[in-house]
Amino acid sequence: MKILYLINNLSNGGAEKLLSDLLPSLKSEFDIEVLLLNNENNTEKYITILRNSDIKVSFLSQKQVGFIGLICRLFTYVKGSKFDLIHVNLFPAFYCAIITKILLKNIKLIYTEHTTTNRRSETVYGRLLDQIVYLFYDKIIAISNDVRSSLILRRVNSKRIIVIENGIDLLKFNPFCIKEKKLRKIGMAGRLCHPKDQATIIRSLRQLPENIQLLLAGTGTDSTKLVKLATDLGVIKRIFFLGIVTNIREYYESIDIHICSSKFEGFGLSAVESMAVGIPTIASDVPGLREVVSGGGQLFQYGDDKKLSSLILELYEKDEIYKQYSQMGIKKAQEYDITNMSNRYKSLYQNIINNTLCAE
Repeated sequence: MKILYLINNLSNGGAEKLLSDLLPSLKSEFDIEVLLLNNENNTEKYITILRNSDIKVSFLSQKQVGFIGLICRLFTYVKGSKFDLIHVNLFPAFYCAIITKILLKNIKLIYTEHTTTNRRSETVYGRLLDQIVYLFYDKIIAISNDVRSSLILRRVNSKRIIVIENGIDLLKFNPFCIKEKKLRKIGMAGRLCHPKDQATIIRSLRQLPENIQLLLAGTGTDSTKLVKLATDLGVIKRIFFLGIVTNIREYYESIDIHICSSKFEGFGLSAVESMAVGIPTIASDVPGLREVVSGGGQLFQYGDDKKLSSLILELYEKDEIYKQYSQMGIKKAQEYDITNMSNRYKSLYQNIINNTLCAE
C-alpha cells in the first residue's frame, strides 16, 4: 500500500512532531512518502528523522505560492505516483487535497482533525465551506473524544469519524526520580501564539513567591506581547523565554511543574509528555486538555490566574500532594503509548483499502 502524508510543513507544532514520531513505525508495512506544501518554517530535525527512516520528504514549492498553484502542483504530483491513500493534516492542506480526490476518484482520503475549533468556524461561510470539504474525506480521525464531539456539532457525519488518540514514545519519556530539592521553576512548552495562553501563567507570578521563575519553551507571534505584559506587571526578571527547545526531556528535567494553559486544544501532547516523566501537570479546564489531564493532573478555569497560582503553591508547600500528582501523571500517560496509536492507524488503512477492493 502506498500512502502519501500531506501537511503544510514540518514546523515546531504538535501535529508535525507527531508525524516524525509515528511514521517510522509504519514504514515497515507501508510505502510512505511525506509531501509538504512549502519549504518554509520547517524543522530540520523532523525532516532528518523521516529521511533517516528511508521516508521520502518532498515539497510542492520552495516558498509560499497561491492556492490554485498548490492545487495544480499537488494533482500533478499525485497523478504520477499511484498512491492508494492520501492522509492529510492541517489547513490549508485540508482544502488542497479535495480537488485531487475529485479528479482521481480512486484515491482514498483521510483527514486528521487536531482541534476542537478554528477561526473558519467563527463565520457562517467558513462553517458551511468546511462541511462541504469534510464530505470528500473517506474517514476523519479525531484525536480525542472532545474533537469528535466538536465535529458532530459542525454537522460532520458521526459514522465517518473515528477517534484515535495521539500518543508519545514512552521509552523516550520514562519517569525520572522525583526531585528531592525543588528547583523553584515552573514552565510551559508550546507556541507563543493563539490559542496558547501563557499570559495567564505570567499573571499568576504576581501571587507567587519571588523565588519562583517561569521557563517558556517555544516561539511565536505573541512573544512581543508577552514580554510587554511581563514588563508591565514587574515580573519580567523572573521569566526566561527559551525559544525552540531541541531536547524536550531536558527541559522537563529543568522544571518542577508543567503548565498547559490554552484557550482550547485538540489533545495536548506536551501534557502527556510531562505527566509521563513524572512532572506534576496543571492544565486549563478546556476541551481536549480536560480529557487528557483529568485523573493525572490538575485543572483550572481558563484565564483564572488566581486559581492557577493557588494550585502551584499547594504543590510547592505539600510534598505529599506533589508526589501524588507525579505518580498519577505517570499512570495516566501510560494510556497514550504511540504503539497503540500506530496499531490503530495500520488497522484503519487496511480496512479502507480492503473495503475498496471488495467494492470493486
